[in-house]
Amino acid sequence: MRTWGARTVDGRVVVVSIVTALAGYVFVLAPIGLSLRDDVTATLVFLMFAWVTGRPTRQASFLPLARTLVPGLGPLIACLVLISYSDIAPADALTPSVLLVSLVNVALSVLIVREKHTGGRGDKLRIAVVGAPTSAAALTAELRALRSNQYEIVGFVDPEGVTQPNDTRVRRLGTQDTLATIVSVHRIDLLLVSAEVPRLPLFDEIARSCLNLPVRVMELAGFYEETFGHVALAAINASWFQYLMHPRYSSATPGVKRAFDLAVAIAALVMTAPLIGVLAMLVRLDGGPAFYRQKRIGEGGRSFEIIKLRSMRHSDQQGPSWSVADDDRVTRVGLLMRRMHVDELPQLLNVIKGEMSIVGPRPEQPPVVKVLESMIPFYSRRHLVRPGITGWAQVQCGYAGSQHGSALKACYDLYYIKHRSVLLDCLILVETARMFVADSQWRELSRHRAFAIAEEAGGADPWFDELSRMPEPVQES
Repeated sequence: MRTWGARTVDGRVVVVSIVTALAGYVFVLAPIGLSLRDDVTATLVFLMFAWVTGRPTRQASFLPLARTLVPGLGPLIACLVLISYSDIAPADALTPSVLLVSLVNVALSVLIVREKHTGGRGDKLRIAVVGAPTSAAALTAELRALRSNQYEIVGFVDPEGVTQPNDTRVRRLGTQDTLATIVSVHRIDLLLVSAEVPRLPLFDEIARSCLNLPVRVMELAGFYEETFGHVALAAINASWFQYLMHPRYSSATPGVKRAFDLAVAIAALVMTAPLIGVLAMLVRLDGGPAFYRQKRIGEGGRSFEIIKLRSMRHSDQQGPSWSVADDDRVTRVGLLMRRMHVDELPQLLNVIKGEMSIVGPRPEQPPVVKVLESMIPFYSRRHLVRPGITGWAQVQCGYAGSQHGSALKACYDLYYIKHRSVLLDCLILVETARMFVADSQWRELSRHRAFAIAEEAGGADPWFDELSRMPEPVQES
């Protein structure tokens, strides 16, 4: 989870780095006869690459492996650049002592500025939700579930002309026409506006009384995206999709993404062909065909046949069913393949054919899609892009396993569709590689409350109640 408003490198870090560079020169480098110019040069190079690699950390902060690796990319690249420079510079230009002192300068500067930024006391960002109390209660529950200590939900503000039900879980701060008083008295740092609040009266009040106050305003759905990396279904309405109509948004698959898909798919297929062959023989020894094809729904709602290594025994069950953890239909070889996620490797052929992408929402069967589209808001929007072998939802919450899991994954899929890029695809691939050896495809849903606004509100939205009562759709693995 990212710290709101924090940056890896800003102007304050540069200033503090120059000061520490001077101190390092005076107390460490000068006594051994090294140059101030080399110290400052190395410090600025470390700062530059820390800034460049620190920019994409919004999505990286949601992924365990990427979150660990990205902060180290800047110093690593800077060291390589400086070492290359030292090969053509004078012999004593950039010694190991200069590199070490410069790296310590930048590290100390970032720590000093971050300590200053948080006040040294771990101050929480104080938040008020403008909208229904159930929205504030749900956000509080999700922050608590993720053990966040960066934010404090102070309470909710009644929007103009809306009668709110009583909710003892969150504090009522007042009405919209007293917004300035609420912000001042309760020291509110951030106002989050829920989807049902009429915008014009609210912003009229903000423009009239709050422009001179140290408070910021953003959409509740946007806060979910920035803080949790998903789109809470119960926090949005159709207006959220206005980004699709923006002139800069392209609904077609970008050429660079298609080139990326082909390059990765061909390289991966060449490297894994022997493994696929061995696994296919092991599956055949276990009885039955090695591969199976199954209809799935792809981009634009069009159906196609997916290819997988068979991981289950033939079942007498009429119709498909959800695959779950410890499924007794999974063969011994299939269990190993699922644990390593290698049963999906034949889908590289689907990528080469243009039916799938390397990264995207996972495709589902037509009967499952029909049921889920009727129960989950905006579920069909997943089909705006090509389905993928792996995806943002896959690395965040694993396999669906139920309607609730499918609703959860839809939240992450909508986030990916809005923020998709080759850089994000690369981060997802890095995290997928970690999952091969260090993670389970089955996750504890209670730790991921992507639609907590509906659930924690005790059925604040009718779709969640219906989803809870509906029979499980069938799905073959």
